[in-house]
Amino acid sequence: MAPALVRLWNLSPELTRAFVEKESGFCGVCGSNLRARRLARVILDLLAPPDPTIRCLDDWWSRADSRCWRIALFNAIPGVDWIAARHAGPHVLRCEYEPSRTDDPTIRREDLTRLNLDTGSLDMVVTSETLEHVPDLNQAWAELRRVLRPGGWHVFTVPQRPDQAKTVARARLSPSGKLEALDELALLYHPGGDWGWPVFTEFGLDLNEVLDRAGFDATLKFGPVSHRDVAQVWVAQRRADSSPVGTKSVSN
Repeated sequence: MAPALVRLWNLSPELTRAFVEKESGFCGVCGSNLRARRLARVILDLLAPPDPTIRCLDDWWSRADSRCWRIALFNAIPGVDWIAARHAGPHVLRCEYEPSRTDDPTIRREDLTRLNLDTGSLDMVVTSETLEHVPDLNQAWAELRRVLRPGGWHVFTVPQRPDQAKTVARARLSPSGKLEALDELALLYHPGGDWGWPVFTEFGLDLNEVLDRAGFDATLKFGPVSHRDVAQVWVAQRRADSSPVGTKSVSN
């Protein structure tokens, strides 16, 4: 982990090790790290039938019955991304915000606050270490709720510390587009601390309440966030009585 990130985020040695573990523990077959393997496990638990021959996402997406589910994955997830690339199509959408990755014809350029996807068109959206970098998180929640069908899932990971109780905004964009720190906090970036993608939101242990207000029923997988384990996976299910904000129909 970058020393500047440890310093600016005020991480203890124990928490530093936990975050390193989250981004390591690589699989010798697919190269995925711990958070990616846990995401894949949750995706399979939600979508795949109980079949011992389904050992990984590659096995599942190779089956014809997987095509009844429409899933969108946002921003490359180590290991999961190359499997998704093998099966990219109408039922597996690969999406990126960064323009430099859109030269791949199988990747859609998408902004979580302005999705170019039909209302209620997805069964699942997967994001990993992404939401903290979205300038307008409330708009992102609204768009995720819009594109998911009632009962659909947003499966995601975000950085969380066990010693942070409340979710807080750390930075914002001014009307002129300038990045500004809030509440006298230093600007924070991932992965380098002082370089990388700016962090707009720091998620606290109240994330289930944040999701409830956004129209989702939340479940935390792999135990509570602790000083030894910060690689949890959130499952946010769009409530059937949670109406999407507006409607949108686009050509896919």
